[in-house]
Amino acid sequence: MGVLDFLKEHKLFRHLGEEKLQELAKSFREKTYRKGELLIEQGAEDHRFFVLVDGVVAIVLKVDRDKLEVVANFREKGDFFGEVGAMYHVPRTASVIALTDVRAIYLEGEDFERLLYSDPKIREQLQQVVDERLIASEAHLERHRTTLHEILFGREFS
Repeated sequence: MGVLDFLKEHKLFRHLGEEKLQELAKSFREKTYRKGELLIEQGAEDHRFFVLVDGVVAIVLKVDRDKLEVVANFREKGDFFGEVGAMYHVPRTASVIALTDVRAIYLEGEDFERLLYSDPKIREQLQQVVDERLIASEAHLERHRTTLHEILFGREFS
């Protein structure tokens, strides 16, 4: 399936008209990743917005300075990620690692910004997802920080 056909069926983009979809499809770049390959590194200055065409990735959070990591979530075909760094121009809040061979499409930061400013519906949907994911990540990270500290040191993390 080509990028244009994929976008026509994707929940985030299917409301767009044919002309807008064709323009958007030209802006997306495509890349394949091998199992175990890093797509995004937590803390990196990278403003790409990704959509998975095929495969599964893990969203991994560093728990503390000791480099303990926990899998916060998974993304699969049709899911997107990288929206926080792309929307807010902040360092990456998590790492993303391919759990299978992955085919992804992505927008560079400038193309992503053009999309956000040209379509309020997409901007609103993405903002809602960002809010939900940040709240879930904070809760997940805090829960695992406590659990890992208890395992390592036998007492609760303060």
